[in-house]
Amino acid sequence: MVKGKFSEFLFRKICNRADQIFYLNQSSENHIKRISNKLGKKIPNFIDLKNINFIQKNFSDRIENIIFVGHVIKSKGCMDIISIAKQMPSINFKLIGKESEEFQSIPKPQNIQYCGEVSKEEVINQMLSADLLLFPTYTEGFPNVILEAMVSGLPVISTPVGAIPEIIENKGGKIIEVGNIEGFIKAIEDLQEPTTREKMSAWNKEKVKRTYALDLVMKQIFMEYIRI
Repeated sequence: MVKGKFSEFLFRKICNRADQIFYLNQSSENHIKRISNKLGKKIPNFIDLKNINFIQKNFSDRIENIIFVGHVIKSKGCMDIISIAKQMPSINFKLIGKESEEFQSIPKPQNIQYCGEVSKEEVINQMLSADLLLFPTYTEGFPNVILEAMVSGLPVISTPVGAIPEIIENKGGKIIEVGNIEGFIKAIEDLQEPTTREKMSAWNKEKVKRTYALDLVMKQIFMEYIRI
């Protein structure tokens, strides 16, 4: 939202008058450090694990089902998914989320399925039956869909935008530059080995439990208010 000199001037004023600044990712921290004399504190988004069933995921010998969850628009990399699907016809790609009118009229290969908007419960069910999450987004803050995929035991292939590199750390998946179709295809091929996906799955679940659980993140926020 902060675009242009006047907007940045107002944002700097707000930051400097604040008692505390919370930010979600490293790029936001770097921006605040450039414009403000306040240090702030990085606190991530969270996921409620109370009703999550940590079932043991089965890993197929080959990647057969890839899922995307989010708005089906260009800025989320959905055109890239179409390009990838064309070159990987043996894999099924499911895109879950509201489709833009633009995408409703774009021809798609037979191995792409638009599922539309579904319930949160159905999203988790779809993740549990998928082999990995492909999220080639062009811009992001802190996408909770990554946490949902991780807690469902999915490896993640995404881009180095927003908090994504900090979340999966190249241990829970692969980070590929925005728009690099061949890079995404290679990343998918690199994850064909079931043991590789199994290790990433275990790491992802553990990372969410120790870092992004609701009670842990809320405690950080409450401690900051108490301190102030």
